[in-house]
Amino acid sequence: MTQKFFKIDDNLLNIISGLKQITYTPIMSATIVLSMAFALFFSAIFSMLWNSRDTIHDRWNESAEISLHLKKNVASKIATDLLQKLQKSPIVTKAELISPDEGMKAFAENTALGTLFSSLKENPLPQVIIIHPKLKVLSKNLTATFIQELKKVTEIETVVADTNWIERSYNWLNLWESLSLILLFTLTINALLIISGISYIAARNLSLNSSSTKEALLCQFAWYGLIGSVLSLILTRSITAMLCDQDIFVQGLNIGFSILIVIGCSLLSFISAKIAACSSNHTT
Repeated sequence: MTQKFFKIDDNLLNIISGLKQITYTPIMSATIVLSMAFALFFSAIFSMLWNSRDTIHDRWNESAEISLHLKKNVASKIATDLLQKLQKSPIVTKAELISPDEGMKAFAENTALGTLFSSLKENPLPQVIIIHPKLKVLSKNLTATFIQELKKVTEIETVVADTNWIERSYNWLNLWESLSLILLFTLTINALLIISGISYIAARNLSLNSSSTKEALLCQFAWYGLIGSVLSLILTRSITAMLCDQDIFVQGLNIGFSILIVIGCSLLSFISAKIAACSSNHTT
């Protein structure tokens, strides 16, 4: 029992000693911590962007519209049934029905001819269904097929769509997703290499020139990993808050993943320092 108590006491002293060692070399410590923090920061930012890809797709989907001008003799209930059917389509993100009165009101607000149309005895505007398609799945061939299927619907008079924009958006979104995944993988590997590399080099140098014990040295680098990872998470949260203030929603890192980053960075720095310390002992 006494030996176990002294062992716990020694570990606590090593942890405290490791933290003190950081203050003895402020410039080197700041360099190590900032290197770890920024390496993790860029990886975390792209991780957030990757997690927010559905939100980015939804925002982009709102930029594309397919307008379905219904025939004048189509009843409101039939138009509503058609709307509900379209909303269930896997290609459609959102669909809305604009009545002739709503269309006239919007037309009056946005054009100078509103007073002219309001003087007409009968509203000449048809019911219109506006579709916001899922741009990520609408390839060139699928877009053409989807529009052709819409034109076959008997209640629809005309279909209006900017097919060039839909096709370009499909290409851009898929390119963005591929590039972001490649960048996320590259930056994650880069962060791991920077953390392990700088910990190994610095620990090897300190183990040869420092008078601190091996255990205190390992705790010192565990502290580096802890501080660097927490600093990167603070920077990431700050960027997320700034984007939200600009009405740009990005899905932040959840608590569990943040804790995993902190533990992983601390362990990686600790293990790299341990390898360096063992290597320096063999060479000496």
